[in-house]
Amino acid sequence: MRATREHAETVRAQALGRSPEANVALTLRLGRRTVEAYASAQGLDLATARRELRALAQVGRAPCSFFDEELAWVESRRS
Repeated sequence: MRATREHAETVRAQALGRSPEANVALTLRLGRRTVEAYASAQGLDLATARRELRALAQVGRAPCSFFDEELAWVESRRS
């Protein structure tokens, strides 16, 4: 637990040391890398991977007609 706490403190200090713009840019880069990794692992193009991840992130949340359509699209693609 101590190592985890120290790592979290280090990451927090690094984030506080960067400008808000740099933190947003880092977040966007990490998100893009995540989508690229998912697309590669699933054999998908980036747009489809993004759509699947967005739909899957909504599972278990309050219903929304837009995301209902996204989830239906993902389910139809996997059938």
